[in-house]
Amino acid sequence: MSSTKVKDRQGKHLDFYETPEKVVAGLIETEFFDGNVRTVLEPSAGKGAIVRVVRDKFPALRVTAVEIQDEFVPDLAKTGADFIVGDFLAQHPAQQFDRIVANPPFSQAEEFVRHAYEFLKPNGRMAFLLRLPFIASVKRYPLFKELKPSE
Repeated sequence: MSSTKVKDRQGKHLDFYETPEKVVAGLIETEFFDGNVRTVLEPSAGKGAIVRVVRDKFPALRVTAVEIQDEFVPDLAKTGADFIVGDFLAQHPAQQFDRIVANPPFSQAEEFVRHAYEFLKPNGRMAFLLRLPFIASVKRYPLFKELKPSE
């Protein structure tokens, strides 16, 4: 994944690593998207790579994307998903989702995982594309003890 220098509305640098569509395609080939899935949330949509792949493979799913960067709105609009332009970490769950899939800013990964969990339906599942050190950190032991990842 290559990094792009992107800033938020206040000029703060944001982590942005465009998601390779082939990575998402690999996830889709697993049991993650079983027959019980109706709704999907992508809380850090960027240019919409995850949303595009999910919508192409499963056009009947209701997909909602959240993205903080205005310049990506035209890309998201082309996906056919519902989308919110704003900071995901400032959103409040008006709805819960069967699946949550994201490639969040690495500098905010733990915050995204914790906050996304509030949007997850009971028995829902989440998949995050994160750097390997994320799971190897002793500092995150409380997170994994609380949320108990299965894979």
